[in-house]
Amino acid sequence: MHHVIRSIAAVLSGVLIAGLLPLLAQAGPAPVVVGVVMPLTGNLAAFGKTSAAGVELAADDINAHGGLSGLGGAKIKLVIRDSTSEAAGAANATARLIDDVHPIAIIGTYASFLSLTSSSVAERRGIPFLTMSFTDDLTNRGYKDTFQVVPKASAIGAKQIEYVLDIAKHAGKQVKKIAIVYENTAFGTSQAAGLKKEAERLGVDVALYDAYPHGLTDATPLVQKITASGAQVVFPESYFTDTVLIVRALNQSHAKVQIAGGAGGFVVPAFKQALGPLADGIMSIDTSSYDAYGGFEQRYQAKYHTFAPHEAYENAVSLYAIRGAIDESRATTPAALRDALAKLDVKGGPFAGLPSDGVKFDATGLNALAYPVMVQWQKGEMVTIWPPGPGRAAPAWVGASAK
Repeated sequence: MHHVIRSIAAVLSGVLIAGLLPLLAQAGPAPVVVGVVMPLTGNLAAFGKTSAAGVELAADDINAHGGLSGLGGAKIKLVIRDSTSEAAGAANATARLIDDVHPIAIIGTYASFLSLTSSSVAERRGIPFLTMSFTDDLTNRGYKDTFQVVPKASAIGAKQIEYVLDIAKHAGKQVKKIAIVYENTAFGTSQAAGLKKEAERLGVDVALYDAYPHGLTDATPLVQKITASGAQVVFPESYFTDTVLIVRALNQSHAKVQIAGGAGGFVVPAFKQALGPLADGIMSIDTSSYDAYGGFEQRYQAKYHTFAPHEAYENAVSLYAIRGAIDESRATTPAALRDALAKLDVKGGPFAGLPSDGVKFDATGLNALAYPVMVQWQKGEMVTIWPPGPGRAAPAWVGASAK
């Protein structure tokens, strides 16, 4: 009797295994978990949401086109968490995400001060952290697991003044005196310092160099200082809310200065929506060219009915970099992925929106190929104007006080 039962059990077991094999084959390789930590609540929520949206579009694109070829077509599974708009929230969200899902990498956290905190947590846990935040501090701390896909803030600041001087010369103007105003977190401080250093090297008088607290509520005193300085160009290093307040206050003061922003709040769709015709003529440095985003721009427009802001695209670039590193190395662990990212050298395709057309990290984790461009709002559209090149718009100088 026992022999019969064992025989029946063996037959049933074989049938069960035979039935499961096609299902297992159909299921394919296990998905690769990538964490995304962004400010989805608080005063930076709008930009955290567009950042997350960019990563989601990239994941959908990768998964729809065969997944990760280095891992037999494995799909990417995103786990998105809210950093809040506070540094402590970013640290907590990053730590919880690592404990909960053990991601192979993390993409975050939009604002530099949040990314500094999140990357520190990721570094302690040995998880690669990819970011489009600007501050130099991200890649000057000797960390091995932090990768910055855009130029660092001091380099952005230096190009900000260089490009403006080139554009002024192109317009037959000479800039002798400038004002630099910046919000006093990691982003503003690093970028303003690089701008000031380069301005002084070039012999330009920095007539005003003034920090203001993050979360500005009244720009009038700041604008009074700008006007009193006699600056021909003002360089605000500001996030969105501060940017709008500064531009409106400058307009109300009838100050005839060329505005050349530091990315942040100057290069988002909400800038035009908030300021309307006041946006026209305003320049800004930027870290990618949305008019070169190609298929990513088309997908973003189709889904969200507006152009893709730089943070959406550059966070997507981080995921494409992860895909490239995994396909090249077949990495399945954070440590192996970290080593693959350190050797990554990719160009074209989804990276074409970067001015350098690619990503190659140096020993510090900075994208050594990256450099910024200057954009300008013209007739309600944001266009790339400098350095000059095929398909780029001609710059328009609107600073009446430039001589």
